Amino acid sequence: MTTATEHAGDFFMRLCLSEDGLGYPDRVGVVATDLGDVPRHVWDGIDDGVAMVVVDARGGETLITPPSRFERLLSRLRRRSCVGVEIRNGSAAVASRRLVDRTTLERELLS
Repeated sequence: MTTATEHAGDFFMRLCLSEDGLGYPDRVGVVATDLGDVPRHVWDGIDDGVAMVVVDARGGETLITPPSRFERLLSRLRRRSCVGVEIRNGSAAVASRRLVDRTTLERELLS
């Protein structure tokens, strides 16, 4: 059985070798779901302004992008973190941008 770490390694190699970066932002971090404390790694990257890709054991990729300046202002007012979420599994992609708090994102996507 292939682990999330192996899928993340394969994804990283495809990302580095592709001409267009697979449609991902220029600065992106990669985290496998079988590593310890995934939410902390993701939020550290988001806080540094780096988009994060979470790779699961099935090879699915979840892109979490940091908020824009305007969204950071809204986040402070609403006490929530605004992040972009795009889930890719093979050729299919579902993208949305919504205001979520850390607890919700950790419970629904990063668990």
